[in-house]
Amino acid sequence: MCYHYKMNKQNDFNFFQQSGNYQFAHSCTSDLKKENYYKHSHTNYELYVFFGGEVSFIIENNVYNLTEGTVLLIPPHTYHYASLKNTDIPYNRMVLNFNRVFVYPELYAFIDSGSNPFAWIKEKHNPLLSDLENNFNTYNNRDNAILMQLFLNRLLIDMKYSKKSSAVSQSLNPTVGNIIAYINEHINEPLNIKTIADNVFLNQSYLSQLFNKYMKIGVMDYVKQKKIYLAEEMIRSDGISPTEASRRLGFADYSTFYRLYKKYLKEVPSSNTKKDVL
Repeated sequence: MCYHYKMNKQNDFNFFQQSGNYQFAHSCTSDLKKENYYKHSHTNYELYVFFGGEVSFIIENNVYNLTEGTVLLIPPHTYHYASLKNTDIPYNRMVLNFNRVFVYPELYAFIDSGSNPFAWIKEKHNPLLSDLENNFNTYNNRDNAILMQLFLNRLLIDMKYSKKSSAVSQSLNPTVGNIIAYINEHINEPLNIKTIADNVFLNQSYLSQLFNKYMKIGVMDYVKQKKIYLAEEMIRSDGISPTEASRRLGFADYSTFYRLYKKYLKEVPSSNTKKDVL
């Protein structure tokens, strides 16, 4: 099926493709009240392109007020979600989640150049994207994957030679930013709410309420999810054992690690997890 980009309720669409190293979706939605733009993080990179609507995008403690053409390159293990400001205006966006192996090695230094998202505004995505989606109707899966890889790496090269744009973020809350910074710096250590509160000089109850208010997730749920996603990457990419991943991330016992891994990833940790291949 061929999709276009006309923004009205008669032309909603959801274009989706998935392969071993990427998951691609281009959607336009007008019935927004039924959508669930859930808050999440994951072990792969995310390339998000905004085409239309009234949306803010929250990445960790930063808020991006999106304008048409905004591109966000979101690093792994980064908590993020879309916040709809007006549900009467259709929301048009593209999301490409991809594993590191899908990127040309020459671009590794760029995608790893910082832990913060790369925000950029580019006006002419639609012709490239339309051509890409049209080809999915006639090409086989392998050739479609090649085209997707070319599309991704072309955008990354463009971003590499551009400057971070006026898609400037603002902080949700400076104190929450300090909490997140402490967690990220000490993610390999045993962490509990008392340790975090003591080190950012806050009362435990106040810290919990503040973090939940702005991040829409409990502080210890945030810590546990981040640890588990890091563990998955260690096991898959670095080839270490689940037991070693559990130890390196400061879990007091393997049974807790095992339970949380199964809870968040819907599978059990296994040393047999293979690295992704093209």
